Amino acid sequence: MWGESQERDVVQRWVELSPIGRLAHRFVKCLDFDPYDVLVLADKGLPLCALEVKVRRVEFGEYGDVLTPLKKHEFALSMKEMRIPYLLVTQYACGTLVEVDLGDAPKQTKPIARRDRPGMTPVMHGLWRGKQLRVLSGGPS
Repeated sequence: MWGESQERDVVQRWVELSPIGRLAHRFVKCLDFDPYDVLVLADKGLPLCALEVKVRRVEFGEYGDVLTPLKKHEFALSMKEMRIPYLLVTQYACGTLVEVDLGDAPKQTKPIARRDRPGMTPVMHGLWRGKQLRVLSGGPS
């Protein structure tokens, strides 16, 4: 997939720019159907956070929000019970890098259908906006 080929570079940027990312020592790439992309481990091998990585083909300023299937937020709530954050890192076409805690309630939910798969049932998505977004690099364009 288009975004997966860039995942390693996005994670590397996140490590350099995010306060929690700077604490990372090891990364475990998850399988295709796991609820997150990478498990990030601290220096003693304990889980630091789970990470979902997205690469968008649009400029950040085009929408100014972050979206992902709502089931990611639901999983983040179970991670939160174990005090392990589940973060979504999104890199936009303009280079802007944004971090969101998926354990926070989205500002809005709505069904979204994939344009590249006609006929599929829309999936509920959460949208995070405003102060929920931590812009690590770049900004509106």
